[in-house]
Amino acid sequence: MSGFQLKPNSFAERVGRTLFESNPYISEIPPIGSHSFVQEERKELPQSSPYTKISGESRPYTEEASEVSPHVPREGIKPKSPSYNEDEASVRFAITVFLQELTPPVASLRLEAGVLVAKYSWTIPSVTANLELLQSLEKNRLESPVFYTENQGYAMRLALSLTRRPDHRNSVSTISEEQMVGLYWTLHAGLHDHVLRWPFSSTVTLSLIEGRSGHASLQKVIDPRRSKCPREAFERPSHPHNEHSCGFAAVVNLATLMSTYIHNDVLHIKVSITLPYD
Repeated sequence: MSGFQLKPNSFAERVGRTLFESNPYISEIPPIGSHSFVQEERKELPQSSPYTKISGESRPYTEEASEVSPHVPREGIKPKSPSYNEDEASVRFAITVFLQELTPPVASLRLEAGVLVAKYSWTIPSVTANLELLQSLEKNRLESPVFYTENQGYAMRLALSLTRRPDHRNSVSTISEEQMVGLYWTLHAGLHDHVLRWPFSSTVTLSLIEGRSGHASLQKVIDPRRSKCPREAFERPSHPHNEHSCGFAAVVNLATLMSTYIHNDVLHIKVSITLPYD
């Protein structure tokens, strides 16, 4: 089968011949311009030639294999020191954790029945020991971290306290005291107060979560328009630590809190804030 033919002294013919003539190990130049191939006779390559083939024979591996603990360096081998990249990654991780600890938490946002709601959950571990501190008056309240309703929202925190009140249920002649759990909400000075609306006008719902079922069976609502709390509790805080709180001094007695709402020595308190959105 004949192939295409190149014109004599054409550019392709000149380049092709120059290529084959420049190879010292090809004794005969194949004809150019045809698909037929000519078996080239190749010279024996010298040892120093770059075309010398590498032997495919595998070398025997004579070192005996042994089980070595990854934590114990082998004799005569220095342990590998951390590379610069590993050190840099460790520093970056430490900085990230540090910044996360400094950054206040932000509530999650949900759209419920056409209303934007910010939800935050306060988890109190080792709650038995913390309540004992309140009973011994070593602490006057337990406080949550300061959190934000959204990325550029209001800053606030929750607090739990213990108070005593007379209990007339046991006997008519004998008056005893029962310990009551109080729950409070407080606005704090935040980073975005200068762009927010004041006074604070959103409805706040405080919920105690049952330990086993996870249901919010006990809820208390703070409505700034109808609340009996002082007006200063809803104004823009003028100091980093706001002294004006709003809440309930007797939400539930301590015995009920221990039996119903504490599970595995953990107490969960949730707060929901309705937010206006344009």
